[in-house]
Amino acid sequence: LEGHRIAEPGEGWKMIDDGSTELGGSFPVNCSGGVLSSNPIGASGLLRFAEAANQVRGAAGEHQVDGARTALAMAYGAAIAGVLATYTAPPAVTVLTGSSIAAP
Repeated sequence: LEGHRIAEPGEGWKMIDDGSTELGGSFPVNCSGGVLSSNPIGASGLLRFAEAANQVRGAAGEHQVDGARTALAMAYGAAIAGVLATYTAPPAVTVLTGSSIAAP
């Protein structure tokens, strides 16, 4: 939190302590459980990016953050030297399903 300037230096713990970083909080972090819930060697970093993309697509299932529009993913080590990516949902999405078109 502090390293990404989301919280002031020495203040990040307060966001954790008051529940801001929980799934229903004002700034949800690590909603899928991260590598504590799964750790396939070599792919754990890629899972962070898939989770971020799924959040902004509204496809994260039971750990979906309601209204997620921006997600940040970070991974390093093994096959991934170090990557930081931000995913942002487009303003409007057109979904093609068979012969019908739906715009949320």
